[in-house]
Amino acid sequence: MNKNIKIIIILIILFCFVAVELLHISPIFQPLPNRDSGVFLYVSERILEGEIPYKDIWDHKAPLIYYFDALGLSVKGGSLWGVWLIEVISLYIASILSFFGMKKIWGSVSAWAGTIIWLQTLPFFLISGNFVEEYTLPFIFGIFWLLARMDFETKSKTYFWVGILSGIVFWIRPNGISIPLAIGILLLTNTLNPFKRKHAIKGILSFFVGVLSVFILISGYFLFADSLKEMVDQVFKFNFLYLDSGATFISRFLQYLENFLILPVLLTFVGSAWLTGVVFIFRNLEMNKTHRKILSLIIIALPLELFLSNLSGFGYRHYFITWVPIIGLVTGWFAFFVLQKSNFDKITFKGTAISLKIVIVFILFVSISPTNPSIFVNLSKIFSSLIERGQIPYFGYSDEEKNIIDYINSNTERSDYLLLWGNEVKYNFITSRLAPSKYAYAYMLENSKYVRQEMITEFIDALAKNKPLIIDTGKTNQKVEPIVCNPCEDIYDEQISTFVSENYLKIDSIGGNNWPVYQYIGGN
Repeated sequence: MNKNIKIIIILIILFCFVAVELLHISPIFQPLPNRDSGVFLYVSERILEGEIPYKDIWDHKAPLIYYFDALGLSVKGGSLWGVWLIEVISLYIASILSFFGMKKIWGSVSAWAGTIIWLQTLPFFLISGNFVEEYTLPFIFGIFWLLARMDFETKSKTYFWVGILSGIVFWIRPNGISIPLAIGILLLTNTLNPFKRKHAIKGILSFFVGVLSVFILISGYFLFADSLKEMVDQVFKFNFLYLDSGATFISRFLQYLENFLILPVLLTFVGSAWLTGVVFIFRNLEMNKTHRKILSLIIIALPLELFLSNLSGFGYRHYFITWVPIIGLVTGWFAFFVLQKSNFDKITFKGTAISLKIVIVFILFVSISPTNPSIFVNLSKIFSSLIERGQIPYFGYSDEEKNIIDYINSNTERSDYLLLWGNEVKYNFITSRLAPSKYAYAYMLENSKYVRQEMITEFIDALAKNKPLIIDTGKTNQKVEPIVCNPCEDIYDEQISTFVSENYLKIDSIGGNNWPVYQYIGGN
């Protein structure tokens, strides 16, 4: 078969896998964004209106997620379909780089095994869409693709591009850098070898220049936009305080165990394959230079990833999306190990010689490959709708979500301000209602180690000026107190509570959780 035709077939198969695996997070099934995504989309929408993250809208995520989402919103006129399209493109690029990187090192069978495994694993952690972790994947696999195509001993300039991609990963998710850190560790260990020292130093310098270039570019942008100070405060200071969640060793262990039990067979296999790789490295078993470097990278990256993925100790499922590249690479390497290092002969079936090694890899792949049943359910719903009504189905909001959206639309105008105390900014985005201040949600105001008096004053002044309708979601959010509290946890909560008590009247309760609704009536 012609080489170009083979590549086209591979690209089509990969696209089909990506589209199917991301179907469950499309607007067909999830018309209302999740809590985190709602914040990103709100910030991105404000960017398209000319505002600057951190200075005009407070949030503590690294900046690139907002610009990815802004691109998606601009593609489809503010629709979630544009954001989903960006997600599909992002994961499609990741799958291509993953496949051709593994194919370059380990061959086609390993490339299919490793890439399909991580694609099938992803939906178990990506339970809803538009999380920062998923956007790191094309850049992580881009790093792997570069390493797969370079000569580790002579092409130190490639490390510049590795540094560029590593810098981008950092500015998407700062603790998603297990593979870049592993590369740095490998380069540093090479400086101990007199024969490799010169190349290693060149590689370190090239890598550093690449990372620094991204840092200068992004920091320079926010410096020019007069938002650098705010970015440092929110992205770094707040997140360092956020890491201090009080999670104990036992609680962290239980969080890892909970995520392990989602995919026990696959993750047991990954752990066993990783240990096999450790034995190969430490027993110095024969393999070529590139294979040894890539395997060493995987060996170092896995424990780093386990540590970095849950630094905060909150253990949210989407944190572990960053496990996916390691899962894919370990699977690809182990498939290669079975194919190259075992001594199985071919078997004959109906006159056709079949490699027993490939049969074993296929059986292993089927045994460990996770399949999300919801994928088949969702496909069934779509095909049924196409056959019966000739159109793609739209399942709409839940009754609870629809009631809240209808209430907001009925009781406010688009020009009115809306505060959902807690963190339900997704309703601001969906209903196109502005938050009254840069503090669109309450976490920063409720963090006693971070909040300052000037922030409280700014927030209260904005309430007085913009007179928003307030929906208090505090009773269903463990991270915040109700906006009217008695007693209050600290003096800052008390100031906000006093202002609302004196200037607002409770007029209603909405939703199944009976969120209180407050309307501005003015002071006494």
